[in-house]
Amino acid sequence: MHSYAVYLAACSPAVLDNRSFVTGCLLPNLLKAKYKSDGFEAARDFYLSCQTEDMPNFEEAFASRVRQKERFSHTSGMHFGRETFPHVNVFWGELDPSEKNNPFWKGYLWHLITDAIVNFRLGIEEKLKKCLDNQFVLTSSSYEVLQLQTRLLSEDWNKVDCKLRLLFPYIEEVPVAKDLNLFQTSSIERELMFLDWDVMENTLTYLRSFNPFAGHVGGMIEEIMTEIR
Repeated sequence: MHSYAVYLAACSPAVLDNRSFVTGCLLPNLLKAKYKSDGFEAARDFYLSCQTEDMPNFEEAFASRVRQKERFSHTSGMHFGRETFPHVNVFWGELDPSEKNNPFWKGYLWHLITDAIVNFRLGIEEKLKKCLDNQFVLTSSSYEVLQLQTRLLSEDWNKVDCKLRLLFPYIEEVPVAKDLNLFQTSSIERELMFLDWDVMENTLTYLRSFNPFAGHVGGMIEEIMTEIR
């Protein structure tokens, strides 16, 4: 998703003062974007610049994964699959007991869970496919339609990002977000085309009802992921 505010709004405010957790919650998109824009060395330098004592060695954890292509039927890449369908249980199952208690990995988990349930409830891929199928018949230029869809969806995420920052002003004060200057976008005037605000708001409220630092995390995963199986 092209909105860092979504991930922060999906967290209980009680966990946002933990720098390792927040970094983990934002890292999959941050590192992926840095690699795509500036290459491997820049991605590694970026990771080292924001590394906390709870974060793993870059070479062991992400040197290979950041370069992998994300695919729907695989567990590759920063999202352990496609961003719209991350394999949450595979990710969690690969961690050892100490890692499952590590705030960074709990934040990473929350990122993947947020991607999974938000994308499922919004049905973004289905909407894009339906739009593409309809437009392809009319224009016979699937590439141009896909470019337009990508731009409109990105604008939708920017609008959601701005709405969330107005609704939850504390998001902009989260130290990691401030340090990285993540919130620079301005809202668009048109209505949302691909994203349903009510669904988004209800989903984020649901996710904020969980606290990854309290209770059994495996049980939380089971409860949340049962909905999208």
